[in-house]
Amino acid sequence: MDVVTNLLYFSIASGGGLVLAAIGEWLSERSGVLNLGQEGLMSLGAVTAIIAAFAFHSLWLSLMIVCGVGIVCGFIFAVSAVVIRANQVLCGLAFTMLGIGIAELIGKPYEGIAAPVHLQPISVPILSSIPVVGHIFFSQNILVYLIYIVLPLIVHYVFFRTQHGLNVRAVGESPEAADAVGISVMRVRFIYSCLGTVFGTLAGGYLVLATVFTWSGGLIAGQGWVAIALVMLGRYRLIYMILSGVFFGFIAAIGFEGQAFNWPISPVILNSLLYVCTILFSIFPSFISKHHSKKWLAPAALCTSFFRSYR
Repeated sequence: MDVVTNLLYFSIASGGGLVLAAIGEWLSERSGVLNLGQEGLMSLGAVTAIIAAFAFHSLWLSLMIVCGVGIVCGFIFAVSAVVIRANQVLCGLAFTMLGIGIAELIGKPYEGIAAPVHLQPISVPILSSIPVVGHIFFSQNILVYLIYIVLPLIVHYVFFRTQHGLNVRAVGESPEAADAVGISVMRVRFIYSCLGTVFGTLAGGYLVLATVFTWSGGLIAGQGWVAIALVMLGRYRLIYMILSGVFFGFIAAIGFEGQAFNWPISPVILNSLLYVCTILFSIFPSFISKHHSKKWLAPAALCTSFFRSYR
């Protein structure tokens, strides 16, 4: 029972980084901008977190610096993909390769060294004392509660209960129509492209400061791509994205626990579980009936540059 409890506990913790990066990608895509650079952004966020932790020995200052790196990356990406209107796919891939390369270069002195500060579990009074369930759900670090509860509620309210959210969704669906009613398409896309990159770098920082507690080359190991897949697998619905994140966190936890406790399973198989499951479950939308297909479509103007003169 302890093994199962630990697996479920680490599923929630491990899935937090995936969910955070997926929400960042969701925000960007809702405005019509596809960002395939999550892998590089998470790598930069992770290495920034470990460097800042050693430099300042402050957990929250480290996270603020990670956010600052995300803002800089977001500005560069938004200028390229939104203002200059370069190909969004190529911009994202460039960020992936550049981010991974820079992270591995500047992170070499810190490789394999435990972070001097990291997030500690916080037990929720009364609820954490519930047998089994209390330990799994109510003895996590503070970012877990923010990622799974507070952030999705805020995002859902803003996007589906406010005029601003309607404007952003309009930009993602039909930028020409949004521009015709006075919505600044470029501004909306610029802001949400930057916001998406901030969440991507934060996801990398979360892995170092909340789950792994160390940096190593290849730490992200494809999790940025899994986060992008979560958006598609969740069909642009926050609740499905979160549940998918927990599931893939569980798959990642199986691989970690299996190697930590020397399960009689090849490490190659354990390491590949996450990616095999990602491929398998990405096929799921193909089985959705045509009757419900409209509910599952991506924003109509996704990955489409906006030229006002063409309206």
